[in-house]
Amino acid sequence: MVTRSMNPLVSVIIPTYNNAQYIREAIESVLKQTYRNFELIVVDDGSTDKTREALDPYINKNQIKYIYQNNKKQGAARNTGIKHAQGELIALLDSDDLWLPEKLELQVPLFIDKKVELVYAGVMKFSDKDNRIVKTTNFEKCFKGYIFDNLFNNDKSFIPNSSAVIRKSCLEEIDSINVSGPYWEDLSCVTSEDYHFFLKLTHKFKADYVPKHLVRYRLYDTNSSKDTIKNLMAAIATTKNISSLYNIPVKRTRMKISRYYLSIGYNYRKTSILKALKYYLKSMRYHIRFEHFKLIVALLSSSCLRSFKTVFL
Repeated sequence: MVTRSMNPLVSVIIPTYNNAQYIREAIESVLKQTYRNFELIVVDDGSTDKTREALDPYINKNQIKYIYQNNKKQGAARNTGIKHAQGELIALLDSDDLWLPEKLELQVPLFIDKKVELVYAGVMKFSDKDNRIVKTTNFEKCFKGYIFDNLFNNDKSFIPNSSAVIRKSCLEEIDSINVSGPYWEDLSCVTSEDYHFFLKLTHKFKADYVPKHLVRYRLYDTNSSKDTIKNLMAAIATTKNISSLYNIPVKRTRMKISRYYLSIGYNYRKTSILKALKYYLKSMRYHIRFEHFKLIVALLSSSCLRSFKTVFL
């Protein structure tokens, strides 16, 4: 339980864009928190649907602080929310995700350790079609302490954005690169904005996590995370930027970029043999592995087989 001596104000930031369908569920999951000392900031990133109408009841009851801005993408909306936050702690929530009621109550006490600046938790990914749980966080792949190396060694973030709670004071110490806040807005890719942000944060600060599934992550056809190739390209930009910021060894950086280009090639293998080959070769320029030759042989073999079928069958 949270004690009276550990009762900081938590600023919950929800960026939203054309998400009138789900935004109320996200807000209700915050209002049902057993930890009560929070403010709720919704940043409307230029919505053109009925988002404002969906939010009006909460605005009229002073349950949320509503901020409207012209569309600048999600990273910019989060930066705006952080600027307006009054809390000692910042909690992030995407407008189509949901919190379990005890989320903040379980996370806030971990900030008693003054060296801890980030606390995250597990998620349950569920299908929007039938509410079925599709996947849950594997806590064997989560880390605490100074976790930058663990995070960089992964090809994507293992920190679920909607689970993160951050001490606001540490955000002022993160260098902003081409942005007007802690999030790198130029990436224009939500998953890599998060990854870039958490890499910067964990390079200097200590993290902890609650080994419970405290967030429900909604899966549906228009999830931004489904644009695989765009995400991989943004991950390459993230890797190059972080490597230059923190002088990551060249070999380590090249191996990581090589894996991303290999994944791009693999994603193209069924739709464009030339593009797949192009990115396999790009990957080899950064780091050569036996896997490259296996994939290239498989690609060329499938191409020859399709040509044979076209001519003779």
